[in-house]
Order: sequence, then C-alpha cells, then structure tokens
Amino acid sequence: MFTKINTTNGYIYKVENGEKLKKCATWAAKTAFYKASYTADTWQKRPNKYAKFVDIFYGDFAKNIVRSFIESNAANLEIVEYDLIRTDDFKNHDLFDLKVKGREIEVKSSLEKYTKSTNEIYDNRRIIVNVYGSHETLSDFVVQVFFVPNDLRRFEVIENFNKQNPNMTDEQTKSKCREEMDYACGSTSIYVCGWINKEMELNAIKEAKSGSSFGVKNYGSNARFRRYANVMIKDSKHMDELISVLQNLSEKNF
Repeated sequence: MFTKINTTNGYIYKVENGEKLKKCATWAAKTAFYKASYTADTWQKRPNKYAKFVDIFYGDFAKNIVRSFIESNAANLEIVEYDLIRTDDFKNHDLFDLKVKGREIEVKSSLEKYTKSTNEIYDNRRIIVNVYGSHETLSDFVVQVFFVPNDLRRFEVIENFNKQNPNMTDEQTKSKCREEMDYACGSTSIYVCGWINKEMELNAIKEAKSGSSFGVKNYGSNARFRRYANVMIKDSKHMDELISVLQNLSEKNF
C-alpha cells in the first residue's frame, strides 16, 4: 500500500490505490458524515453540510492512512483510535486521533493547490502546527499527510460549487460525499510526508510566538486568518524513524 518515493533531499511515502485505501476512505466518509452534522463554524462560514464533510473527511482519511502505515510496518503495536472507542455518537470534538502505548499521534492533512512535484512538497511545504487558539496542538507526535489532486483546481471547484449550492437536499449531500470519497481514492496522489515530536512542536510554537511563523487566510471560503509555526517537512523526521520510536516506547502509565 505504501511506496517509498525518493526526493532530491529525502523521501516520503506514496499511498497506492487498492482495497486497503478504499477501506480507509470508506471509514473516513462514514465518520466525517456523522461529524459534519454536529460541527460548528468556528473559523470559517461553510454554506452546507457537504463543505463541512470535505474539511473533516480529508482529516479522517489521513488519520486512517497513518494508522494503516503503522499497522503495515509494526503489526505488533496496539493502536487505539478515538473514533472506534468514542461513545458520544460523534457529537463532540475528537479527543485525539490515534494512541500507541499511551502516546497521542495527531494526524494533519493538507490539500495541495499549486504543485504535483514531490521535490517541491518535501522541500517547501510544512507540518501543520497551529500557534494560537483551540487548534494549538500538543500531541506526542504530529504526522503530516498531503493530498494532491490530479486537477489542482479541485478544491477551488468545490468552493465554487458550495457557493452556488448553499441549500442541498440530504440525497444531494450524500451523492456529493460519495463523489468526493471516490475522487480522493482514484484521482488524488496521497503522500505520508514526515513527523515531529512534542519537543520539536513546542519549540516551533515558541519560535512562532516570537515572530518566526506564517499566516494563511482562504478568502474564497471566508475563513479567518490563521497563524502556523514554521516547521518545514524537510526539517521533520522520516516515517521509518517513527515506527522505530513507537516500537521502542515503554508503556505510559497514568
């Protein structure tokens, strides 16, 4: 399911299409559809449930992919997934993505709009680390996944569609959600790019609050300005090392 792709300055893993990927996507579509019904617009105004679904789906899809990566490389590790143990019918915010030996693994997803080059992604893209507010991350590990659609205008097309279709029936919404799941599997290149630990994350947040950060505002989706720490993928750790670290962890006692 995973193929190592060498870049000029390192390597990332490409996720190959197949039954395992479809299983990851199907579960993500199910959880994202449930969550979309209870998700508030805290940082951007989204016109319909499908818009919320898209935002949630790629995050859950990335989480499932990372779980599959760990399982593929360390079958002996027990992985706890919050979506599988939660008891709130998906009404509340996720408490965590994944846990291994008591350590939290936060999975971040990015939707690429400008390049298909793996060299460009590795050298010039970042691990998502939020600096302020409720999205500030404090997990033990943060893993970054990139989704690169065949048509780099894909997400612009989605935004335009949602602007023109604010009122969708349940059937229309379900149809568009299925369409998005199929596109994500069949017409998107997916890369597991790298990870950082809590120490790296906290140092990046500290530096960001001192001025070394960057900001993003998606004017097309009416999103508020958001500030991130400046953590480049090229400066993160390779995924093979994460497997080694997880295997050598002792159980965390609470």
